[in-house]
Amino acid sequence: MVVVALVGANGNFGHKIVPVLAAEESITEVRCLSRRASQEASPNKLRFVEVDYSNPRELEEALRGCTVLINVMGTNMDHLKNKVALVDAAAIAGVTVYFPRYFTSTHI
Repeated sequence: MVVVALVGANGNFGHKIVPVLAAEESITEVRCLSRRASQEASPNKLRFVEVDYSNPRELEEALRGCTVLINVMGTNMDHLKNKVALVDAAAIAGVTVYFPRYFTSTHI
C-alpha cells in the first residue's frame, strides 16, 4: 500500500503528474496538499487536503500515513520557509521517500 502526498498539485507541473500517479496501480491514494483545497469532486484515489504551511501539527497530520512526498510547490510567497516546514513535518510523520522540487536525473 503506497500513499503519495503531492504538494503543488494545482500548479504548472503538479497538475500534469496527478493523472499519472492516480493511474499507477501500486498507489492506493494520492493526497494533494494545498493552501486551498479543491471543491471539485475527485476520483476515489485522489484526496485534496487544505493545509497551513505555518502550522507544523496540521502538516504532520496531513502527511501521516504517507509513504512518499513529492514536492512541486511553486516558488511564490514563503516557499523556502514552507519547504523546510514540510520536510520537518514529513520526517515526524514517518514519510520515507522525498522528491524535492528540483530533482532531476543529474542528481542520480
